[in-house]
Amino acid sequence: MTDPPENSLAYEVSQKPAVESKLLSDMESLENWESWVDQSASSRSYGTISLSNDKFHKGRASVLLTSPTKGEQPNFAASRGRPWGSASAIYRVDNEDWSEWNRITLWVYPDLPGFRSVSFNIVLHNDTRADTTVTLVQWDDAFVPYDSPNGYLYYNIHSGLNYQLLENRKWDKVYWEIPHVVRDKVVAIELRYRLQGNQRGMTDTVKYYFDEIFLDKVGQPEHYEGWNVAPGHIAHNHTGFATGFPKTALSSDLSASSFTLIDVNTKTSIKNNKENNFTYP
Repeated sequence: MTDPPENSLAYEVSQKPAVESKLLSDMESLENWESWVDQSASSRSYGTISLSNDKFHKGRASVLLTSPTKGEQPNFAASRGRPWGSASAIYRVDNEDWSEWNRITLWVYPDLPGFRSVSFNIVLHNDTRADTTVTLVQWDDAFVPYDSPNGYLYYNIHSGLNYQLLENRKWDKVYWEIPHVVRDKVVAIELRYRLQGNQRGMTDTVKYYFDEIFLDKVGQPEHYEGWNVAPGHIAHNHTGFATGFPKTALSSDLSASSFTLIDVNTKTSIKNNKENNFTYP
């Protein structure tokens, strides 16, 4: 069964208009950009960044992140070789308060010949050293290394980490809503590729072109916490139900006074009324 893309959450998020936008970087220069360099004895940082005129979404240039797919040894012994480390393009800012903004958008062109599945990470780094609730994380710099002992807590609890799936060898627009991420003292945005290796027929050197990164304000960010249904939305089981058994959908704060249920095979209306319960067929 193939669902139309317009029925996906990703499509819904992409259709939200920005009430206001702020351009962080047009990628026409490397101003404020740097690659991540791990200064520890067991360095796991790879990759380089450069300004590229080969591919760009707008203007005349983009920021290019180039990286091998493998390193010489695994990042963690338990990972048995995956990942080997990471390569990152980092945009530095000076403890900026982004609390009024709730979305980050940018354009990405991944060039990974032979790869069938392509992804990358966006990380929002916030300086939380003055936060007394952060008791399990100690670091010398606000920018915690990816493979540090405190890396998991930092990236998953005290900072923001987001995985994005991309279409290979085309310009993808990426959206990341951040209402839940602490962002009152932002020090950097990191665009990261994890070295996961490559199979036969896949390239051993990857390229990511980045262009135009924005901060946005959207009117209603996606519901991210709790079991209640977001206002104006309907939640239901997407795996389907057996014929003759109940099908349950939950909603909240709907302005509509009736509903229509449509048979996906016949495209005909099954029910159109104000009842809360009915059986079909």
